[in-house]
This record gives sequence, C-alpha cells and structure tokens, in this order.
Amino acid sequence: MKFGIDIGGTKIAGAVIGADGREIAATRLPNPKGDYAGTIASVAAVTRTLCETLGVALDRLGVCVSGNVQGASGEVRLGTARWINGHPFRDDIAAAVGAPVRLANDADCFALSEAADGAGAGLRSVFGVILGTGVGGGFVVEGRLVTGARGIAGEWGHIPLPRAAADELAAGPCSCGRFGCLETLLSGGALAAEFTRVTGR
Repeated sequence: MKFGIDIGGTKIAGAVIGADGREIAATRLPNPKGDYAGTIASVAAVTRTLCETLGVALDRLGVCVSGNVQGASGEVRLGTARWINGHPFRDDIAAAVGAPVRLANDADCFALSEAADGAGAGLRSVFGVILGTGVGGGFVVEGRLVTGARGIAGEWGHIPLPRAAADELAAGPCSCGRFGCLETLLSGGALAAEFTRVTGR
C-alpha cells in the first residue's frame, strides 16, 4: 500500500493506493489558511484517519504540494499555500506522522503518474497541467521527469503573458510577486473573479 497526501491552497486530501494501483481509502480536510502548525496537524489527522480506516501502521508517506520543493532542506518556495513557504515542511510533517516523508511538487507528481499508468501511458512525452488555487505543470520525457536546473521546468503558470493588456495586468500580483503571470488569469480564483467581472454575479 502507498500513502499519499495532496496539500492544496484550500484542502488537504489523502489517499491510499493498493498494489493494483486502485484507491482503497481516501479522506480530506480543509487546509487551515495562514496557519502553519494547523496545516501540519491536519496532515497528521488525515494520515491517522487513513491508518485507522485500514487498520495499518504508516511506514512512509508521499506528500505533494504546489511550489518549488527544495530537496536538501525540505522547504517549499513560491507555493500557493504561502504560509508553508520557508519552513522545514518535510521534516515537520515527518515528525508529526512518525514516518519518513518524500515531498515533491504536485504537478510533477501528477505528470509522472499520468505518464506511468494514466492517460499518457506509452507516450514519449507528457505535459500535465494543474488548474486550481494556482497553475502548475509537470513535464515527463521517456518516463523521466524533467525538472531543470532549479526544479521549475514545467511551471508554466509563472510565464508572463506576452503583450499583456492593461485589464490583464489589473488582476494584481501573482503568488510569486510578479505581474502578468498566467496564474493570475487561469487559476480558480482568477477565473471566478473574471466571471464576476463579466456577469456581475
């Protein structure tokens, strides 16, 4: 069995996958916005619920999160859940759940999974796209994840919109601090704001 946690800007979702690749248990909690300790506690609670549901002990945990994951330190940079940025996130989760943790970017995990046994199985190259609280992407070529020198090879949400119009720049700053990133136009919040602007609802 494999235990995994997906930490998004608004939710913490956990699942257990069996040897056949099928989901055998799942649960989720809201991500307590702005509360680092609360996020760690919620990850531990989701993990505990999964273990209790299946009557098993946790031996290791995979965690995915938006942002640039620093392998050596286990810190997250430029994540959409900004309150986790700059903390020893991987190590704090490991201490809370009492097991080793592997921390990786959510879009990279998604793309690798689809390339391995999902919609992209058997294809030479796969680009996985996430549209949620943020906008992310992961790129897999011949079964191997392409991360680039700084671990952000597929992060297309932070590419600036070419020749952006004034109303497109009016969306405000991106989670990375710059203006004009695609994330400011295509994230869930950006699409909701544009719908309200156009329809008045």
